[in-house]
Amino acid sequence: QICYSEDSGQTWKEYTEPLVLSELPKSYQVKAVKEGYEDSSILTLSYTERTSEKYNLYFGQLHSHTSYSDGAGTCEDAFTHATGVDNLDFLAVTDHSNSFDNADAASLTDGSMSEEWKEGHELADKYTTEDFVSIFAGPLRSDAPQGPRLTDRGLPRRMGGPRAAGPIWPIAILV
Repeated sequence: QICYSEDSGQTWKEYTEPLVLSELPKSYQVKAVKEGYEDSSILTLSYTERTSEKYNLYFGQLHSHTSYSDGAGTCEDAFTHATGVDNLDFLAVTDHSNSFDNADAASLTDGSMSEEWKEGHELADKYTTEDFVSIFAGPLRSDAPQGPRLTDRGLPRRMGGPRAAGPIWPIAILV
């Protein structure tokens, strides 16, 4: 569940519908909460008027974990949920690569020995559309005895068209 605060964290509300930015500038604090888990770190999101038509604004999440490593829910659950969120443009699933099956056998240039690695990429391709970009990118594991291990191309191959500002998510990208 996503919670937000408009008063510097004094009170928290559950995010259940898009917030309307009727006055600018506006700031929110946001965090993710799940029973039985530690709350996420608190992010401060600040909005101001657009001053240039040169860029497009995209909303999404660049860092999330699933049951492939230390998160909750499957990779497919994450992409299925994200593609159903209004005004969300992208989701990056970034599970720890050292949690993948056969992670020690895979290398920086070839992660194909991990079925989870392959499945994550297949799911990202499956859920990427003209209006939504799914990214599967395992963070670099630098603690492996053989040196750095699985990582990924990380950047989306394409971004959809511009969208109106909508739900509060931790990352906004100007492209």
